[in-house]
Formats: sequence, structure tokens, C-alpha cells
Amino acid sequence: MGLVQMPIITFLDLGDWIVQRGLLSSTRHISVAKQLIMFLWIVGHEPSNQEIQEQFQHSASGKRISR
Repeated sequence: MGLVQMPIITFLDLGDWIVQRGLLSSTRHISVAKQLIMFLWIVGHEPSNQEIQEQFQHSASGKRISR
């Protein structure tokens, strides 16, 4: 499957929509944008947990990745 790109305005609008509905919020360590990027990459690639950790440089003990 080839790379599918999303226009930046669509990405920003999606992030705003998610935040406005209280579905996602930034934390001290990770922004809404990074969380959204991670989610879209994961659903688009169906990677293993190890591949996710390598892509986003989080350890297996990281709560955000290993759950």
C-alpha cells in the first residue's frame, strides 16, 4: 500500500474536533498532535508493539505504547 497524505488543514481540524469533544488532551510528555500522528500511523500500518516502540522511541514500559 502506498503512502497516503492528509492535508495539514485537515489534520489540524481533526485535532481541534477531537479536543473540543474532550476525546484527547495533551499531557506533560506528549502533545495532542503527536498522539494523533501516532494513532493514524498505527491504524494505517498495523504494526507490532515493537515496531511502534521503534518508530516513536518509547520503551516497552511506557504506558502510552505498551497498553
